[in-house]
Amino acid sequence: MDGGKPQVALMEGSTKVVKTSELIGTLAGATVVGTIAFSVIGYIFARSYLDELGAPWAIDLLGSTTLITLAAPVAALFVLALFGGTVLLESVKDGKTLLIIGTSAVIICLAIWFTSEIFKGAAASTIHLLLFLIMYVVVVSCLTAHTRRKLREGQPIFANVIRDYVAFAILIWLFAAPHFFAKAVGRIHTNPTYSTLARTHFIDQPNTEWRLVKAIGDKALILKLAETVDEREFRVVPMEKIRVSAKRPS
Repeated sequence: MDGGKPQVALMEGSTKVVKTSELIGTLAGATVVGTIAFSVIGYIFARSYLDELGAPWAIDLLGSTTLITLAAPVAALFVLALFGGTVLLESVKDGKTLLIIGTSAVIICLAIWFTSEIFKGAAASTIHLLLFLIMYVVVVSCLTAHTRRKLREGQPIFANVIRDYVAFAILIWLFAAPHFFAKAVGRIHTNPTYSTLARTHFIDQPNTEWRLVKAIGDKALILKLAETVDEREFRVVPMEKIRVSAKRPS
């Protein structure tokens, strides 16, 4: 009888090793997926932002680390929305209600998107951005609550054709959202009156104002503001050739 105990202990040890290996594999997989997702979101944001500024070529200057960093604001909102989904799950018990709320939020986002193409001023862009951020959190919260409800009930997350289509559309929309964020921020940054980009100037040309778009290693992408894209001027210069003003941007 005593001979069976070592075998039981050995089996339990093997089970723990297997579970640990599965956990490590899961974490490694999540890390890879997260890195890829952040890179994609960062690329979408950077490309759309630089397009709005008028310098799409500058995307080639950005490394993977910079792209991941650019995705941080969207990621922070996403995490906030995940917590919002937990609260929403406890507050809204009906799956159809979640679907209606999420779909309505997406429709509002689309309306904001179309409106932003008509009213492109800095003030309008700020309002559009704030409204869009709120709706973004609502959409992600609904999607999170829907997913958690399905998992809690032991049901497939995708089990209804219509709901699956809506959920998939929302999922695709999550990656389209950074495009809108970037365009709105770009319009604010390129407005000569309301731009929040840091002021800078060349050491040997202190009276000519530029704006710092992005520091890239030992170089800087700078912009001379103008009303139209064609009139804007960009330069990539060594950091030691410029001075960034401590004066608060307008």
